[in-house]
Amino acid sequence: MSGGLASYLGRLCSYLANQGHDIHVFTRSSEEGIVTSSSVNVHRVVPWWSESRRFDRFDPAVPRMLYSPYQDIKAAWSLSCAVRNAHDEKPFDMVQLSNVMGTGLFFRKSSIPLVMRLSSFKPDCVAANGGADSLAERVRMRIERRSVRQQKHLFAPSFLVAERVESFYRTNKLSVIETPFFKEDIKNDPSILSQKCGNKPYLLFFGRLSRLKGVHLLADALPDLMNSIPEMEAVFIGADSNTAPGGGQYEKLYLRKVIQLSRPSAYIAAVAAQSIISIYSRCTLRSTAVSYGQPT
Repeated sequence: MSGGLASYLGRLCSYLANQGHDIHVFTRSSEEGIVTSSSVNVHRVVPWWSESRRFDRFDPAVPRMLYSPYQDIKAAWSLSCAVRNAHDEKPFDMVQLSNVMGTGLFFRKSSIPLVMRLSSFKPDCVAANGGADSLAERVRMRIERRSVRQQKHLFAPSFLVAERVESFYRTNKLSVIETPFFKEDIKNDPSILSQKCGNKPYLLFFGRLSRLKGVHLLADALPDLMNSIPEMEAVFIGADSNTAPGGGQYEKLYLRKVIQLSRPSAYIAAVAAQSIISIYSRCTLRSTAVSYGQPT
């Protein structure tokens, strides 16, 4: 499981299921079916216009520059059909929609009790990632805006997102429900720490290596940061988005700057929760919290 939304749903849904609730998650997938994980029913939905797939034969005619938003619209339609069919069999007490990829686009006229959680504000995310430089991205922003504006009941996990959505999308006032923290019993595994991090002081970044996370700012600040502390090394943990300047990898950009300083460094694409505890607790400097590409 990766990504903020996936982590949020994974923990929240498991908790609610353990409290006796019947939890169903509908997600876009390349395979149809229902799987059960931690007492949560996960409905995998393949984007099709209909079971007969009659209209899907025209997909190749969609212009390539618009294919991504077209697939988002088709996925939103498929998800709405899957939710309605499940609701007809056994009515839901409530359905929580995500603002991502226009999920709520086809729920405007629905008898299902709906609420939408806005985990982010897309225009700011797009701007932090370099701006909407393609027609597809601009269309996706319009789709999300329409999807959000159609919903009567909205909430956000932070006051920043709530304020931005209200002012830009001109919605009703959003409630703010902060993301809960769940206590987890995780055993510490120091093996990665001893293998990769050594005994000297090190700077740690963990999270997806993308402009949205502000890693371009960290890359620019690396020389001054590392020169300020003798023997400072660097450790980077997270999948690379391959969106560094020139379409390259931030991993290589980081390592190149560190090597120029003649300092050792380590890059780890993924680390289990058992290992991150010891790595995080022993680092000298850490960079993890950013807001739309700006350090906080």
